[in-house]
Amino acid sequence: MSRFTSIAIVLALAGSSSIALAGLSQASISAPGGFVQALAGPSTPGSSPWPGGDLSTMYTAAGSDVQEGSFTGNASVFRSAFYSGGSTINSASGTVGMGFLKMQAQNDAPNGSFFAEANANGGWKDTFTISSPGLTGQAGFMQFTLNVTGGLAGSGFAGAASFSVTAYKDGSQLMINPLFSPGNSNLLSTDRQYGNWSGASAPDFSRSISDTVTMAVPFIYGTPFTLGIYANAAAGMRSSSGVPGNSQASVQFQNTLVWGGISNMFVGGTSTTTTDYTVAAASGVDWRGVVPSPAAASLLGMGALLASRRRR
Repeated sequence: MSRFTSIAIVLALAGSSSIALAGLSQASISAPGGFVQALAGPSTPGSSPWPGGDLSTMYTAAGSDVQEGSFTGNASVFRSAFYSGGSTINSASGTVGMGFLKMQAQNDAPNGSFFAEANANGGWKDTFTISSPGLTGQAGFMQFTLNVTGGLAGSGFAGAASFSVTAYKDGSQLMINPLFSPGNSNLLSTDRQYGNWSGASAPDFSRSISDTVTMAVPFIYGTPFTLGIYANAAAGMRSSSGVPGNSQASVQFQNTLVWGGISNMFVGGTSTTTTDYTVAAASGVDWRGVVPSPAAASLLGMGALLASRRRR
């Protein structure tokens, strides 16, 4: 039994039923609030939308497990999913709250499967109003950071693992600007702000990640806007082939992604020296500094709790 298989068996306790709720995305969530999707199945189209999109449309194959949930206010939500059939076993789980998320996914499947995969997807959204004396009505940028910690691994001929994050203002993805930095993540050819860490096997690989992504959202002083942060953990296949045997992939972000705080304020494109500004959030969260994730409940611990409740 591989280490991926043993992890997946434990997670099966938290997501054994195949309930296709289907439909949550950043567009369907009101601020303040958030959502999470956990998905696992024997085949997918092989590519997924940006984090925050509805990934349930990828999991239409028979037996696929789609679990999702949402929250409002300064709260959190957990979901897990599990699939086992033939020589394929995969699972995913995720916890999302205001300012943090924890995700993991693993896949063990034949190289000939049509992109068997597991995903955890979701994030949070809040309404911001930034004010500063004498600047009402002027255009500015709020620069902020996201701290990312986790690991990726893949083995066999076609194991592929990735973790990505992006942001939306008023429902539209943030476009790249000079204040954005993807940190040390894998570069993408795109005009959107992102963080992207990925790898594929042949040869086997293992990658530890501790990184910071810097983003910047444009706004008007004194005018409310929504800001959403969303991530996707994907464990799957880089190809579908006739090569004998199985490949494995694992994405472990239990220490995960957290809001790192507001790093700078700008008037237009110029850094402002004043610290006399306020950030009012509908959730009541103080976004000026780090919003740490809760240390108590691991994903496996929360899964066991849900499983015990289901057995009652």
